[in-house]
Amino acid sequence: MAWAADEHPSSSVYLEVLRANTRAIAFYERHGALRTDERVCRFEQGFELAELEYTWPVASPA
Repeated sequence: MAWAADEHPSSSVYLEVLRANTRAIAFYERHGALRTDERVCRFEQGFELAELEYTWPVASPA
């Protein structure tokens, strides 16, 4: 996160995680991530996976 803040100080950081990955979700939430979107990914092979987007907002200047 420090690298992202240094290199892109006015940008939030986000990631996508599968809804079923509860351990990762708990980790992200413990570390200040906010759930910012929820969607279903549809694959051409005929299956779908629910995913969540988590964002760490731009840090306020100290």
